Amino acid sequence: AWKEISNKSLKLKIAGDGNLYDHIENRIKNESIQNIELLGYKSGNSLEELIRNASFIIVPSECYENNPMTIIEGYSYGKPVIASHIGGIPELIEEGKTGFTFEMGNVKSLKNLIDSASRITADEYRKMSLEARLYVEKYYSQEIHYEKLINIYQETINGYEE
Repeated sequence: AWKEISNKSLKLKIAGDGNLYDHIENRIKNESIQNIELLGYKSGNSLEELIRNASFIIVPSECYENNPMTIIEGYSYGKPVIASHIGGIPELIEEGKTGFTFEMGNVKSLKNLIDSASRITADEYRKMSLEARLYVEKYYSQEIHYEKLINIYQETINGYEE
């Protein structure tokens, strides 16, 4: 999909490693794709810096993930997400507000979405960025986590008392 995008000046930075690393590295070399950078495994400050400097986080998952931390991490830095419409991912993305979803495995759908996202105005991007940050504060703050955890403990304790 990235090879086909309209704006060839856009850079895709892929963080991570795994079974497909060599395959992706070979495709980048064999097809002379200049606008993709394969970074390997990242963590800590280098991962935080990478996310902070990103425009969007792309999650092209083909797995039925329930709650990918990649999306939550992106939101915590105010980064809108472009992700596959599969598993629990659509429940995390408010379409056009915190990001966009595309049909899983559909290269044309992803390419068109990247092209569209690259053309949004600075004002539209600022709004999406703010909404992404507000989403994570609303559903994933320390206070919310604490309340949910205490409720689970209380329900468990009450269950034993009955």
